[in-house]
Amino acid sequence: MLTIKREQRMIDADISYQVIINGINMCTLDNGQIKNLDLKNGDYKIKIRSSRFVSIEKIFSLTDGSHVEFICKPNYKNTKLSIFIHRVFKKNIGIDLELKQDIYL
Repeated sequence: MLTIKREQRMIDADISYQVIINGINMCTLDNGQIKNLDLKNGDYKIKIRSSRFVSIEKIFSLTDGSHVEFICKPNYKNTKLSIFIHRVFKKNIGIDLELKQDIYL
């Protein structure tokens, strides 16, 4: 089981996040939303994308009885300078994607 939580933040509350797994758009996360995805056992790559920014791609594995949880949130300030810096100097990386839990039962 894979759980993806989007922290509720005012900074980009009106922007939806796309959850991309192995290059496929799996679901949309709105501000403060949690999604559970039942994926087959295997190795996966996940990243989050919005109309403004993307996250760094993360690798994770699922096996029988495992539960992996990620939390995502914006990592920029809602100023023109911060948005410019993230787009130009940080290669459009403006979303944090953090592995919060990785349990194998």
